[in-house]
Amino acid sequence: MPLIASTERKNQWQAILNMTETMHLLVEQEEWQALVDAESERQRLIQLFFSIPVSTDESEMVAEGIQAILHSDSELMVKGSGLKKEAADVLMKIASSRKGISAYQDCR
Repeated sequence: MPLIASTERKNQWQAILNMTETMHLLVEQEEWQALVDAESERQRLIQLFFSIPVSTDESEMVAEGIQAILHSDSELMVKGSGLKKEAADVLMKIASSRKGISAYQDCR
């Protein structure tokens, strides 16, 4: 594989890893639509990257990157689940408050 192609492939792979880091920032900022968009773009980049077989020279870099992506995605799922629970708790409190207001209004 020529040096330019190898550099291009490394850049493609780095873009995928960068997108994964961006996804973490979007979770922290609770930018849910942007997170969905970033995940779609990352998936597109992954499909594009793997449309060309991974060379022996790239295999270590790709294996390490896959491990990092899997670990990162696991963390994102945990964070997302925690935020989902927090949102559900807030909604339950709102529903409870509405019931209290409704009961008060019924007594008047």
